Amino acid sequence: MKTKDEAEEKLMALIEHAEVEMGEQVNYFQSDGGGKYSAGQFAKYLKSKGIHHKFTNHNTPQENGVTEYANCTLVHTARIMLFKSSLSRSFWGYAILYTIHILNRVIN
Repeated sequence: MKTKDEAEEKLMALIEHAEVEMGEQVNYFQSDGGGKYSAGQFAKYLKSKGIHHKFTNHNTPQENGVTEYANCTLVHTARIMLFKSSLSRSFWGYAILYTIHILNRVIN
């Protein structure tokens, strides 16, 4: 995404893709209480699909520990790859994408 304005459209596409891939319907969508997804087109989309929208408290990342841990793992792994390969910071995006590629294929 180039701007945050694309987030709603991308999330709707992600939900559709996940449902097709998994053969299951999404039941819950969790976001912070910031209000970005609580009104407008995306809220109507969730309601039309019967998806329950759960909110965490605004500015409390500790309430979403799974996501915060995953983000920490991504950043840490990408930093290590860049450091060990002696590549410049301009390769940061590629390091993150490669890290995601690796972690999506590791058995948890």
